[in-house]
Amino acid sequence: MGRPIIFKCPQTGVNVQHWLTDEPDPAALGRYEPVVCQACTKMHFVHSRSGKLLGSADRASALK
Repeated sequence: MGRPIIFKCPQTGVNVQHWLTDEPDPAALGRYEPVVCQACTKMHFVHSRSGKLLGSADRASALK
């Protein structure tokens, strides 16, 4: 069984729930996984541990 994550689709603004694997590969910790968004059917990249989107406002403000 996996674990749920919820992210906000950047295209539609809708909260989307997705399931990630329970135990990600130790080599993949801290990486972004491709996820097909149920709201817009586009692919987004979600951080395997935190569930945050690549390029999200939180990440962008942290880089400034």
